[in-house]
Amino acid sequence: MVEMNNRNEERIREKKIHKISFLSMFYFILFICTFCCFSSCSNQKTVAPQTEFAFGTVCTVNLFEDGNKKLYSEIFALLNSIEYKFSVNISNSEIAIINQNAGKNKTEVSEEVFELIKFSKEMAELTDNSFNPALGSLIKLWAIGTDKQRVPTEEEIESVLKFCDPKNIVLEKDGEKYFVYLTEEKTQIDLGGIVKGYATDKIVEILREKNVKRAVIDLGGNIYVFGKKSETAGEENWRVGIKHPGDSTADPVKIVEVNSTSIVTSGNYERFFIEDGVRYHHILDSKTGRPAEPGFDAVTVIYEKSTVCDVLTTAVFAGGKDLVSKLEQMEKLNGIRVIYVFSDGTVLE
Repeated sequence: MVEMNNRNEERIREKKIHKISFLSMFYFILFICTFCCFSSCSNQKTVAPQTEFAFGTVCTVNLFEDGNKKLYSEIFALLNSIEYKFSVNISNSEIAIINQNAGKNKTEVSEEVFELIKFSKEMAELTDNSFNPALGSLIKLWAIGTDKQRVPTEEEIESVLKFCDPKNIVLEKDGEKYFVYLTEEKTQIDLGGIVKGYATDKIVEILREKNVKRAVIDLGGNIYVFGKKSETAGEENWRVGIKHPGDSTADPVKIVEVNSTSIVTSGNYERFFIEDGVRYHHILDSKTGRPAEPGFDAVTVIYEKSTVCDVLTTAVFAGGKDLVSKLEQMEKLNGIRVIYVFSDGTVLE
């Protein structure tokens, strides 16, 4: 009986030892995981502003004290993803495939592409086609900013201009599937006048999600200043300079004070070529098929949504002040600032 009790005591001691060993191992593993996690977080050191080439331009993002490699990588991965979907220069992008199927078949697209095309059509109607997502054939004909740029003949312009109607872009939703169809073979979509603004707004969504305190986004001139200027600045606004359209070395023609908003400028000095003493810039008028002549050299739009700024800078430059007069009557566009800059540096807001 005593011997049986001794064996039972030994088993109990073994179980206790085994339990202590298990608990020790569990807490050791927990400590290692906690240490690794803490080390991983503490190693997210602030790094310098990051710059990459996307959308055919130089894109820079400055996250200041919240800038770490992981967050910068997430932001630029987003930019690459958007470019891959919307670029007309990537042969298997969704936009390129839509264009390849023009006049033939409808193309299934992602909801993201569908919604931005839908918004582009709405803005085309709002601006009397001064912003026009169906100008792809005309843009390709002029090819400004490429090694094929030239002044096309009036016959060539007329041959493609009649197909540059946003109504030729047909959108169709079938259950959870989205389709785009171009009714004419020569109709081509080009969202170059909106996609940088759209990408900027998507970055801002990430900044809010990650509780970033302040940031400056610059996607080839599409500027967004986010958050407070500094921890000690209180309510002090960011100060952004609007450059002289005729002299890149001159002081800014105007300094605007803004807070958590977008500043986008379009002008005849950005992409152009000169032939026989005439400057031909890249902002095309969908009514004439030629570079727009609005009577000013640059226009800046300031608003909280960069997508809207991007659209309106193109639209106002192509449509001129007459378009602005119309837009001013629309209540939903209240709060938008429009600044015109002339070749001599004169500013009109």
